[in-house]
Amino acid sequence: DESIIIRPADKGSSFVVMNTSDYISKLAGEIEEGEGYDRTNGDITPAVTRKVVKLATRMEEKGYIGRNQKKYLIPPRPTPGALQGNPKIHKAGAPMRAVVSGRGHATERMAEMAESHLTEHVEAQASYIRDTTDFLTKLRDIAQPVLGRDGYKPLLFCMDVAKLYPSVPRDEGVAACREALDQRKAAKIPTEDLL
Repeated sequence: DESIIIRPADKGSSFVVMNTSDYISKLAGEIEEGEGYDRTNGDITPAVTRKVVKLATRMEEKGYIGRNQKKYLIPPRPTPGALQGNPKIHKAGAPMRAVVSGRGHATERMAEMAESHLTEHVEAQASYIRDTTDFLTKLRDIAQPVLGRDGYKPLLFCMDVAKLYPSVPRDEGVAACREALDQRKAAKIPTEDLL
């Protein structure tokens, strides 16, 4: 039945059944109001794939990666990113959380490689929390009662950033990655090639 769509809820373990027209309308609204999306003229997958092939070839020629890794980095049948949305049923009007699936995209494996080089830096941060269990363990290990400077009691709070990833300014995000990559202990692939 193409008149409905079934999606997982953004939080919890629920599923949502929606009219397809409502789903498309809400999702279109999410991407139109955000600054993180650009309209393209048609499918740019072939052009992006050529860039991936060129970069992987250059890294192999310079000896940064081997032939097998080069072959892995070049996807056999790349696909464009797919926009999906998960309804936020815990919020009024059930707005969508836009999700761009990069599975099968020309840059998926390149991004995987870059992420692996950033992991060491990310996990070394004092603020790094792997998951809820890690957070609870760290919280349990803090001596109680917690006292702040000048005898003030700290306040534990939670905050939410609307559209976190599309909100990251690209230039600043690249600069942060550059700084982290420059601090690697084993930098077999130069920072500029990873960027």
